[in-house]
Amino acid sequence: MAEYRDVYGGPFVCEFTEDVSREEYDNLRGLNPSTIVHRRKSALHAKHAYEQEWKDTPSKKIGRASHSLLLEPKTFFDNWCVWTGGRRYGKSWDEFRTWAGEKEIISQGELTEVQASVTSALKKPEVQELVKSGVAESVVQVEECGLQCKGRMDWIDTDSGTLCDPKFVNDIAAVPFGRSAAAFGYHIKMALYKHWFEKATGKQIKRVVLITIETSPPYDVAVVPLIELHLESGLSQGLALITQIAADIRNNSFPGVDGGDPVYALDLPMWALDEDVV
Repeated sequence: MAEYRDVYGGPFVCEFTEDVSREEYDNLRGLNPSTIVHRRKSALHAKHAYEQEWKDTPSKKIGRASHSLLLEPKTFFDNWCVWTGGRRYGKSWDEFRTWAGEKEIISQGELTEVQASVTSALKKPEVQELVKSGVAESVVQVEECGLQCKGRMDWIDTDSGTLCDPKFVNDIAAVPFGRSAAAFGYHIKMALYKHWFEKATGKQIKRVVLITIETSPPYDVAVVPLIELHLESGLSQGLALITQIAADIRNNSFPGVDGGDPVYALDLPMWALDEDVV
C-alpha cells in the first residue's frame, strides 16, 4: 500500500512526459489532484484517498472507454475488446479472458453506449477542432510546497497551448454541471495541471476547456471554457490544500472533519429551524 508520507521531501522530479501508461503513472511517487481535493473535507479523508486501494467500477470503465474512443480512436481496439457472450461466466468466458490478455473487456451494450456519446461529441465542430491535434494521457511531475506532485492530463496540445478534459456526465446543463464541477473540484484540478505543466516545461497554457458530454439520449454536448476567474481561484485553493497536506504529514496529524476538536458543531439548514425561534 502507498504510504502518504512518501510524497514528502526529495529528491524531486520535475518533468513532462508523453505516452505514459496508467500502470506506469500509478507507480510514480506523487500526490495527484484527485487526492488533493479531498483535503477540503479533512486531513483524514485526503490521507485515505491516497492510501486506499484503487477499485474499478462499471462507470469508471465506461469513462475510460469513452475517453479512449474520443481521444485515441485509432488505437482503441489495441486496448479494448468486446464480449458478446452474455453473462460473464463459464468456459467461454474464461477462454475469452485468456484470449484478451491485458486488454480491457467491454460488452457490446457498453460499447454501443460509448459509441453513441462519442459520435455525438464528434459531430460538434468545436470538439473536432480540440481533439484533432494533441497527445492523450501525458504526465507532469513537479515539486510543490515540499511535496512530490504528479498529474495525468487527458488531452493537451502543446503547440496551441490548449489543455482539454472530456467529462462524460448525466447532465451538462449549466447549473447541475456547475454544482458537480464544484463538488469534484474540476477548477482546482485543471488549474493545478496548467500550473504544473508551465512549471515543468516553461511553456504557456493559453486555454483550458472542458468537453461536457451526456451519457444518455439525446447525448447533448457543450464546450465549456474555464475562464481566468475559475483558474485563479482553483489554483489558489489547490496550493492552499497542498500547504495543508504538507503540514499534516510534517506533524503526523490527520484529524477528521472535527479538526481534532473535542466536539463538532451541528450545522442545520435554516429551513429545518422554527421561524419563531430563528
